[in-house]
Amino acid sequence: MTKDKKVVKDFAELREIMGMANPGDMNTTGQNTDEQTERHWLTREEYDNLLDNEQEQGHNPNPFDFVFFQQSPQTYTTEELGNYGSLKSGYIDVQLKALTPVHIVGGQDPVPNMAGKKIQKSYFYMQDGTPCIPGSSIRGMLRTFIEAVTNGWVSQANEEYTRDEGNKRVRHIEFKSWEEQGHKHRCLNSPAGVNFTAKPAIPDAYKPAPGDMIDTASFLFGYVDESTESSRAGRVIIEDAYVNSGDLRDYRMVDVEAEAIMGGPRPRANWWYMRPREVWDRSVQGGRRQVAHIVGDHFWGRKFYYHQEPEDCINFYLDYQKWWPELDMHSFKEDQFQEPYKIADLCSAIRAEGIQMNNGDTLDTLNALLLRESLYSEMENSINQLPHQDRLKKLKRSYDKSVRKHMHNNLIKLNRCLIELAFPGQCPKATYWYNMSCLDRDRTASFRIYLNRVPEKLLKLLCTCLCMPSTSSMRHKLGYGKAFGYGSVEFEITSAMLRTEKQADFPDPLSPVSPVGLVKGWTDDEVKEFIDEPSLRQLARILTYAPQDDIIFTYPPYSAQNFQQVIQARDFNRKVRSLSLSSPTNPVDEHTALTVARELWDIKHPVHFLLYQARAGGYNQIKTRSP
Repeated sequence: MTKDKKVVKDFAELREIMGMANPGDMNTTGQNTDEQTERHWLTREEYDNLLDNEQEQGHNPNPFDFVFFQQSPQTYTTEELGNYGSLKSGYIDVQLKALTPVHIVGGQDPVPNMAGKKIQKSYFYMQDGTPCIPGSSIRGMLRTFIEAVTNGWVSQANEEYTRDEGNKRVRHIEFKSWEEQGHKHRCLNSPAGVNFTAKPAIPDAYKPAPGDMIDTASFLFGYVDESTESSRAGRVIIEDAYVNSGDLRDYRMVDVEAEAIMGGPRPRANWWYMRPREVWDRSVQGGRRQVAHIVGDHFWGRKFYYHQEPEDCINFYLDYQKWWPELDMHSFKEDQFQEPYKIADLCSAIRAEGIQMNNGDTLDTLNALLLRESLYSEMENSINQLPHQDRLKKLKRSYDKSVRKHMHNNLIKLNRCLIELAFPGQCPKATYWYNMSCLDRDRTASFRIYLNRVPEKLLKLLCTCLCMPSTSSMRHKLGYGKAFGYGSVEFEITSAMLRTEKQADFPDPLSPVSPVGLVKGWTDDEVKEFIDEPSLRQLARILTYAPQDDIIFTYPPYSAQNFQQVIQARDFNRKVRSLSLSSPTNPVDEHTALTVARELWDIKHPVHFLLYQARAGGYNQIKTRSP
């Protein structure tokens, strides 16, 4: 017996079928009246099954991925954790080895007259004149990993994500990590606008709430509860790791000419960073256009970065053919071009792009780009006399003639000028590279970890999470540029001096302990009871260091069908009209969201994060990785 299905005819019907609220259906708090119903969140394993038959589409996987949150974290009483073996005090000596170059940001020199937008050199962090990896950086790296692998609290999170950062609007929906955030969006298709409440981005159960219960990482590293002005001292202290200045070497780093760091953490309430919630029909440009706005809530999980070779990654970004692919001007509809083009505007845009000027003459520059005096003469004499749409067609023909002449570098810059004129402010900024000082590959730095009354089983968990089991290919990421392959490191315990604490007036002296017995396997009895197996499997997928896989991880390019692509409401309606959807839940069911993202693929690829990853080149190989 088949279920009754309904064919979607327009955006309003899709709202009805998918359970999305119309503005008039929302109550004063902004919640859908039926939203009190408990939502079922799919696990990563369930998503893997749903996406198992996706075909590779040729793009690179995204450089970060998520370890999913679960229904609740694993916590214990302090007494319970304190009884996991005899209490150990002392120190362990550790050696850090750089598998790929490691950069810890110190000072940065900007390009003259471009402070905040373009970097000339980034220096390694210095402590009293000596290159140094701060102990706080190692501590943060290790704590984050332990929180993930034990399914503990989230101790490091931004409190809120506002619409504006500096003087720039970076997100339409602002939200907070631990609290609801109310909005009134007048851009929605309702005369009165709509009240909307953004849910907390992180499940409330994962907010550190020290009391009777505590997570493993907080027991080891301590915590500060600002709400109650209380704190708990940690039992682990990590020293700074000093670096030999002769082990530093300059490596290339890539960025874009903009205030935001390329790939900087600017999460948005969409299906890329969050679980699907709904889709809005939203007005932009003063109501002249309607777009489909994809809305999510609750982060997928904790973010970690894949390992890769930085040189290959940087070269990919710097290759215009790959990163700023030429945009087909014929794909634009005339009504998308809002302002009439003038030859002076085009010349100004070209000059702003830094294209080589001939004797400083703008007209000569345009002539060089469009290749022949006759072509320029045709434009000069006729283009500004034509109606707007005909003028656009002339520009397209000039573009086509330039393409046939194979002036690759200038064509890409001309192409970007045309995009900027068509969509002011949306043209991707030019990529560039600069030198940053790094701890060189295969070089080492040593430091010490001090322990104060750490239960023996938790000491072995700490050492295992730091050094990783001998049978595991997992390695840590540390420092700046993790998304580009920098910061892959491994750790080795070189010596240990410990004692067992007793109820006595005078403690015993420290004695040497073999490092071999401190690092266990993930399934060893002494550590496995703390390990969350689903989280460990997801961490292994991301943090396996496998240079032989030869996979490049890059952000989706700024081009058509990718991050800069806006989904027009009419295109959204056209795509979903062919769907037959059966009774999804309210809010958007996660199965339905995947179906919608598949239908939108030929318009925009990075709609649904997990679908984008599943269709990336090499991702089937990534899924086979194990702890």
